[in-house]
Amino acid sequence: MGSDLLEEIARLRGSISNYRTNKSIVNHNNQPYPATHHSRGRGSYRGVFGRGRGRGRGGFPIRNRTLVVQQQPDPDSDYVSVMTSNGNKLVSRKLYEKELKEKNLTKEQKQKALEDKKVLIEERKYELKAKKNRASLDNCDWCYINHVLYAITMYGAKLRPLEVPFDQEHRNGIIPKKKTTTEWNGYQYERNTAGTYRLLGQRVFLQQQCRFFEKTGYCGKGDKCKQAHNKAKVMLCPRLIKGGCTLEKCSLSHEPTEFNVPLCHFYQQGYCKNEHCMFLHVSPEHQLVCRPFAIGGYCFRGSKCKFRHVHECPDTQLGQACPRGKNCRLSHRTQDNVQAKLELQTLDPKDFQLPDLTNLTDIHNDPRLIIEETAHEEEIVSDTDSDDDGTTSHLDQDDDLEINADFVHF
Repeated sequence: MGSDLLEEIARLRGSISNYRTNKSIVNHNNQPYPATHHSRGRGSYRGVFGRGRGRGRGGFPIRNRTLVVQQQPDPDSDYVSVMTSNGNKLVSRKLYEKELKEKNLTKEQKQKALEDKKVLIEERKYELKAKKNRASLDNCDWCYINHVLYAITMYGAKLRPLEVPFDQEHRNGIIPKKKTTTEWNGYQYERNTAGTYRLLGQRVFLQQQCRFFEKTGYCGKGDKCKQAHNKAKVMLCPRLIKGGCTLEKCSLSHEPTEFNVPLCHFYQQGYCKNEHCMFLHVSPEHQLVCRPFAIGGYCFRGSKCKFRHVHECPDTQLGQACPRGKNCRLSHRTQDNVQAKLELQTLDPKDFQLPDLTNLTDIHNDPRLIIEETAHEEEIVSDTDSDDDGTTSHLDQDDDLEINADFVHF
């Protein structure tokens, strides 16, 4: 019994001794660099491979001899490490994959990608231009030409785009590489590279009524404003309609005419008992709200207008968001009018009742415009006409020119 116990103790001592020996060997091999002895001076001992004096790299060589030029990107990471001339940099994975894809494209594919990029830039330019036109021309009539929405300005002398189609079929039509022509309302129009249609063959300069002056009777620019400030084309005072205006100096119109009064609500319902009713007793042909009257408060068509003269937001009627927001004084529909949408897309240009731009004498004799001229004879047309493309046409005021409040003709 005693001999067996002594043998077991000797065996355990041998196992412990072997374990300690192996552990010291493993720890020595796992050290990345051998222990160094630091001393002062440049001529100190630097190891087996070092030099006694001067500079040099001493010690054992690095065991990891694998050169990592560019690490493989982690599929779960949002950034990748890229080798550049200045060292490794972290780059967004989306940008890295995009550049890698562009490097692998062929010459034809690169050319096609460049053309698509140019088209995208042109589309963005048209979007900004259309957004600007929607804000500045909100009181103009709308019409569709080749499935594109336009604003009718200057009695039809200019048609400005309000939207840009994104489908390939209509994209080629709205972004022309050169000037194109089209026919609308019996006239020939030329479209410039900015997408605006202008009357072709007629040098007619019509001055647009200032929309701020039309709605408020006041313009902050004063005499410096390039648009017309015709007092006969100002919105009717709403306080006058409700019973009377008590303001001493009201800038709005206090003269009810067929051009600035709304439709009679009771007449639209089938009856009106007021013999001296100041509102219009007419039945418009279309359900569309007249934009010049609703937003601007004045419509040059008067009682002959085929659209409804009501204080209702024309944008919400078409199911669109009101661009004026909380500042809009008009009533808003909760549901869009499907019939109004169809009418806008299928309108006949004759429904707008625009004056004959090819016969300048007829414009003077038009009863809708005579009231505008006689009521503001002192007003003249601005001596410059700013175009969409940045050019300016100067009008020389000589004896052959006839100048009035709304237009100039040669």
